[in-house]
Amino acid sequence: LMMAGTIEVIGPYDVDTRKVNQLGSGTFGTVFKAVKRETGEYVAAKHLKPLMDNQIWIYTFEVVAKREVDILERTRKLPHANILKILHIEDNREAARFDDKKVWIMSELCDLGDLNSYFAAFNVKLSHTIDITLQSCRGLLHLHSMTPMVIHRDIKPSNLLLTSAHGRHVVKLCDLGIAREIDGQPLTEGGHVGTKTYQAPELCADSTNYSEKVDVFALGITLLQMILYHPPTKLENVLDDLVLEHVMQNEQ
Repeated sequence: LMMAGTIEVIGPYDVDTRKVNQLGSGTFGTVFKAVKRETGEYVAAKHLKPLMDNQIWIYTFEVVAKREVDILERTRKLPHANILKILHIEDNREAARFDDKKVWIMSELCDLGDLNSYFAAFNVKLSHTIDITLQSCRGLLHLHSMTPMVIHRDIKPSNLLLTSAHGRHVVKLCDLGIAREIDGQPLTEGGHVGTKTYQAPELCADSTNYSEKVDVFALGITLLQMILYHPPTKLENVLDDLVLEHVMQNEQ
């Protein structure tokens, strides 16, 4: 049963926004389980909104939301088997009232969760680890082959979802919230983007001179985790020391 006042009607979808129905959350967004009214099909519903009613937070939200919506619209027009499928977008980020400033993004629901929960639930063999990595590479190649190119900038286990399809487990790259299009303009963000453990040395050095190779590096760290079966916290100290040493050597 769903309690009154907890249901958001978003196009053809009903979203139960109770905390028990949350699938995940981030700085600007919360993901809920939703249902398509006509078919009863379950989907994922990402809800984006500014944290506070002030100019800085509202401006930041509008910039971040616009960037994500624009890139997601491109992936809808150029879909790929290893990119999370977007089903519906409701974009009200420029609404006049603060409470109305929000974006809803409906996507396919991945029944096997993210890579962290997947490894916790299954006995994953090396051959399967290689398959997961290759699928992730195909998804990245699709983003990097777009015109203009899209750099994900936050590849990590929690942004690699898995779902059952046609008798196999399929990887879906997700969360393009901090992705960037490379259209000939200089990048303005360096080490403040992404997740520390998965950052390439050029990002750790706070450089704006980087390319799609930062995604390849992050996927390499993810592969290392899968092979060693270490969660991120166990790898952080070792990786931080190695990256810092590399950066210092380059500066010298």
